[in-house]
Amino acid sequence: MSDVSPGPAEQGDRSFDARYRALVEQIPAVTYVIPPGSPDLPCLHVSPQIERLSGYTPEQWMADPHLWERTIHPDDLDRVLAESRRVDDTDQPWHIEYRLVHRSGEVVWVHDRASILPDGAGVRLWHGVLLDITAQKLAQEAQRESEERYRALVEQIPAVVYLVTVDGQPETIYVSPSIEDVTGFPPSAFQDDPTLWPSRVVGEGADAALDRWKEANATGARLEHEYQFVRADGTRIWFKDRSIGLRDATGATRYRQGIASDVSDRKIREQRLHESEAMYRALVENIPAVVYILAPDGDGSTLYVSPHVERLLGYTRQEWLDQPDIWMELLHPDDRERVLDAYDRANETGEGFAEEYRLIAHDGRLVWFRDDATLVRDEEGRPQLWQGVRLDITDQKLAEEGLRTARDELDLRVRDRTTSLEDANEMMMLEIAERKATEGRLRRAEAKYRGLVEQIPGAVAYIWEIDPTSTFADAYTSPAIEQLLGYTVQEWHDGDFYLRRVHPDDYDRILAATRRSEHTGEPYDLEVRYLHKDGRVVWVRERAALLERSDDGRPKLFNAVMIDVTERKQAEDRVRAAEDRQRALLEQIPGAVAYVWEAGSDGAASPVGYISPQVASVLGYTVAEWTARAGFWRERVHPDDRDAVIRGTGRCEETGEPFAMEYRYLAKDGRVVWVMDQALLVERGVDGGPWLFQGVFFDITERKQYERQILEAEERYRTLVEQIPAIVYVEAVDATDPTISRVVFVSPQVQEVLGYSSDELVSEPNHLQRLIHPDDWPGFAEEDRRSSRTGSPFSHEYRAIAKDGSIVWLQSRATLIRDDEGRPRFWHGIAIDITPRLQREQGSGAFGGSIPGGSDRKTVAPPTRD
Repeated sequence: MSDVSPGPAEQGDRSFDARYRALVEQIPAVTYVIPPGSPDLPCLHVSPQIERLSGYTPEQWMADPHLWERTIHPDDLDRVLAESRRVDDTDQPWHIEYRLVHRSGEVVWVHDRASILPDGAGVRLWHGVLLDITAQKLAQEAQRESEERYRALVEQIPAVVYLVTVDGQPETIYVSPSIEDVTGFPPSAFQDDPTLWPSRVVGEGADAALDRWKEANATGARLEHEYQFVRADGTRIWFKDRSIGLRDATGATRYRQGIASDVSDRKIREQRLHESEAMYRALVENIPAVVYILAPDGDGSTLYVSPHVERLLGYTRQEWLDQPDIWMELLHPDDRERVLDAYDRANETGEGFAEEYRLIAHDGRLVWFRDDATLVRDEEGRPQLWQGVRLDITDQKLAEEGLRTARDELDLRVRDRTTSLEDANEMMMLEIAERKATEGRLRRAEAKYRGLVEQIPGAVAYIWEIDPTSTFADAYTSPAIEQLLGYTVQEWHDGDFYLRRVHPDDYDRILAATRRSEHTGEPYDLEVRYLHKDGRVVWVRERAALLERSDDGRPKLFNAVMIDVTERKQAEDRVRAAEDRQRALLEQIPGAVAYVWEAGSDGAASPVGYISPQVASVLGYTVAEWTARAGFWRERVHPDDRDAVIRGTGRCEETGEPFAMEYRYLAKDGRVVWVMDQALLVERGVDGGPWLFQGVFFDITERKQYERQILEAEERYRTLVEQIPAIVYVEAVDATDPTISRVVFVSPQVQEVLGYSSDELVSEPNHLQRLIHPDDWPGFAEEDRRSSRTGSPFSHEYRAIAKDGSIVWLQSRATLIRDDEGRPRFWHGIAIDITPRLQREQGSGAFGGSIPGGSDRKTVAPPTRD
């Protein structure tokens, strides 16, 4: 042992050796070197990061050649080992993603890349890098789950959701699977044949419907119309089609999205009833300041904010309204306590609020505001709302700050200049001596660690030097930069060349991060785009960490790594695009409100986890209002329907059965809105019980109003029919043979006349021949054939046999009713009991004899035609 301290030369040697070792060992990834071929050969090198990644030390990895296989997740083992054998046999690069099981039992996703390269002695070795991609995998899985959830929402809507192009012959981009249940055609039929849909639109108004569709495509206008459609089996249905135009970034209409519902039943009942046009409202505000209204609740809940907020802070009005406390969250930390104290005082006292403060914009900018607000009270003096205006005073504040900074920098430069002149000579002599003494050892250390750094596959290591007076006079970048971006190291080090290769959209972000690290020494971890020499865009994950500070404590050296993540970003973009597409399909469906409902601990408090923005147009409530409290939506159910709805949802939460109900909501403006609500169980909880439901409700108020009118009219006419002193009947004509008909209605008077109930006669299709007297049957049948053949009115007198065996004389008349295309549909008839008249005529000698089976009954049975 010696107590002699190392001299400057030895210190420099160790410092240089430590820096290159740190460059390898602090790269945010695991580097390794292994021999090819035999699985019994241990690792030759593995960096210390392996312990954080796997829980095992580098020494354990290098001592146990089978540790790697034991840590591979069992579900991935066969695949990984098969790929390992393949690359060993072919010497092709190793590039694979799989799971490792950490010593603690945690599962870690890794991206493993390696290439065979010779070392300094010509020995071929695998040089590889392990990158922890667990976070990215979890994010991708979350995005996939989100896409599946939105897709499930779209595909479980009880209607047909579609997305089509608008240029030329519209092509179907997407149509929900329910199309096959409704039309008999699978989704692929509409995607493969753009002419299928328009070719099946038929009936009166078909040409007008197609013209309106083309016109809406050309203008991008919202379209609601109804038309007939021929199903695959040849039957006709009525569609109610709602759609809107979707515009691209240039404002041009590119697609049309809509929802088509089968309204055949309603069309039959309502007979060509048309829906009224929806009303639109618009508010245009051009005041060059943020005008706002807050609730006087002390929480700063925004009730209204003008569009100028988006130009100043980058947040949309909807984001501002959906997050009640967004204003408080965006306050600069240094201003928050002061401003919130002032806001609380204003709420307590009712005095005006006037403060200057900073808000953090969406892109990270700080925006200074002068905020003035006044409390508005009602006629009784109660607080109603805060009405205020925020004026951007950033330029004024920056000017003031610039003056202060200039004065401070001048003082600092004077002090720094004085100190640097005194120390310059001493530092220069020390640097020259140390440089000469360590030059040989530096070359050896550099060769050792540079070789390890430069053979990391798929990664570019570099040293970023801030202080140009250090022993590292030049920055360092590994040669892998040419493989990553196509540029040589010399090209990359040409001034600010590397900054000019940053994608323009990412330039400000990476420049701000590097400037911040230069001043604070904090690390940064960014994903940015670079422009490859061949013109491609390459996504790079770039991590930098402080390696050394200067003597005065300022950041001096950073070591960093660039890793190509283009494939992952492209995959994420595809997943995100799919999610955005499903979300757009869901949230732009006109007239339908989709939602996610979570089963609650009690039947009245189940929370709504998601509701689409259309709830505002249907019921007048914002998404934030609807989801703020678990029981809010149930409170909006009409009192007369509330108990039934709560029982229905409670039953679903207990059993998991589907929910389907029509009931009334109380809209925000006081209107009563009828909705058709349907929901399905899509996920169970950890205990196996029902947990997550997805549903949709439609506004059916207009339909309900029509149904009520129809029911009222039906009741009026039914009363009239049932009080007529005769038997009224209806026969439906067979669609394939107009000479055949079937009784579908007989009025209740038949029981008084013949003793049979209406149901007895309707349920017995061939009752006529049994009821009509045998002597009168030939004449009745001949008149029936004549009227059926010609369509002329039916008129005949005959005897009918009542249930008690008595004979009743009837006079029957019927008229044929045709549809709009002239096809026979129904015979509407009336049968009058003429027995009393004949009895009177007999008494006066008109018949000159008795009436067979004559009766003094006052009512008679109806004739029916079959």
